[in-house]
Amino acid sequence: MGDKLNLNTLLAVVAEAQLSNAPATDSVVRSTEELRHELQVHEIELEMQNAELKRSIIALAEERKEGEARNQRMAQLYAALSQCNQAIMRCNNEEELFPQICRVAVTFGGMKMTGIGLLDEQTKQLKQVASYGSGTEYLDGIQTSIDEDEVSGRGPTGTAMREDHPFWCQDFMHDPVTAPWHECGAAFGWGVLAPIEN
Repeated sequence: MGDKLNLNTLLAVVAEAQLSNAPATDSVVRSTEELRHELQVHEIELEMQNAELKRSIIALAEERKEGEARNQRMAQLYAALSQCNQAIMRCNNEEELFPQICRVAVTFGGMKMTGIGLLDEQTKQLKQVASYGSGTEYLDGIQTSIDEDEVSGRGPTGTAMREDHPFWCQDFMHDPVTAPWHECGAAFGWGVLAPIEN
């Protein structure tokens, strides 16, 4: 009985000593809260990294899509160029050649519509001699001049002819240069115009 009491007393003393040496309760809570805060910070960092990774993946996908579209466009243009070269070799005169060039540019080059005009040196007006594609009626009756003093001479085609270089119009319906032709162009949904002088 006495030994048992002494053992209980000893255990009580040891337990009391351990409790007195243990850190305070609020210190344990503070450490837990610090860990939670640190975990939340890491979670936020991971979410930010994840969002950045998603943006990078989307950007890469868009770049790849744009690259594929460029490659497709170049393949179409090279196919059209090849067909034009063949037409030049086969045709005997301009009357045969010009309609084929227009057809090839649409069929192989992916153009919506193409036209060829010849310059009348006396009147400084372009006369349409061939066209092909959707909206060729746009060219019917349209006046195009190379005279800078005329409104019809300050558009993309007149400028390309006068200045002897291509004129790239990337937004036909909003470019001020094409303003005189916006009404006609709207009916056909023109987006890009690229007159080439030759």
